[in-house]
Amino acid sequence: ARRTREAVATLLIAFLSHCALAITLARGWPEVASACFPGGPDYWAKNLHWIRTGEDPEYLWINWLPAHLQLALAMMARGFLSLGLIPMLQGFHEVDLMNYYVGQLLSLSGDAPTTLLLGWHPWSCVRGLAYGVFVGVTAGYSFDRLVGRPPIFPLRGLVVGCGLLLLDGLVKLLSLDPVRSHLAANLMGG
Repeated sequence: ARRTREAVATLLIAFLSHCALAITLARGWPEVASACFPGGPDYWAKNLHWIRTGEDPEYLWINWLPAHLQLALAMMARGFLSLGLIPMLQGFHEVDLMNYYVGQLLSLSGDAPTTLLLGWHPWSCVRGLAYGVFVGVTAGYSFDRLVGRPPIFPLRGLVVGCGLLLLDGLVKLLSLDPVRSHLAANLMGG
């Protein structure tokens, strides 16, 4: 019905509620959360190492730039083919890795607001918006074709998604070290 605002608001409410519950679970009951979020403990260990040492090949631009571009193309293709279902499910899995990490980080940090603000890395939030836009426009285009409605080519959405991906890269380049430093300084007990 092209009720975009209602659809986006519904997904946003579901997303934020899910994240709050998942972070609470990971902070209070990590054993239960690790069973609910496969890969969470490994992701936490990898990111804790990065926070403490600054070492993670994933955070070198030469590695993350092609990976992010490849993932954006995959999200659009899968969004088109599955009407957005596959990227949404994969997105929630990736979000749960972050939620587990943030929950664990909260349990070791002295300042919860800083941990929440920076633990959910600013560049990850921008990238999530970019992928959401990409999936939304490609799934909408696919749906129009499926139901026989004249599809509207999503040029504006693609431009917005590309702009957000560029912003993601810029935010990551400029804030990677400051975010890591703040998170490291916020850890209790070194």
